[in-house]
Amino acid sequence: MAARAPNIKNTIAMAPPIQQGRLRGIAQMGEKRSCVLPDLPTLDQLGMHGAQIGGWYGLYAPAKSPKEVVAKLHADITSVLARSDIRERCGDQGAELVAGSLEQLAAFVRRESALYAKIIQSSGIRVD
Repeated sequence: MAARAPNIKNTIAMAPPIQQGRLRGIAQMGEKRSCVLPDLPTLDQLGMHGAQIGGWYGLYAPAKSPKEVVAKLHADITSVLARSDIRERCGDQGAELVAGSLEQLAAFVRRESALYAKIIQSSGIRVD
């Protein structure tokens, strides 16, 4: 169960000052342009390939939760995410809702973790 929100926090926070001319947007880090800022190109469109980073949300339960409870939660949340009013409201804010399987979310988290581990290692970031 994941609600994928490419750059939603940044898009929501930055759209008003960009639209009002108080800030100048250079590019978006998502895979595609946002409906909130459609004139702002992506880094990929500017030639910086492979620099897509976006925000996302997932819903988790304790590891030992009964499978029936997890299945019920997944079905209910998927149903809510499929509602047109929810999709429209989230879409108006630049969010793309994705209600995948539990396995898809696990695979996505593994890919994201590997990506950020590589970025951290190559940058030399340390926690002191």
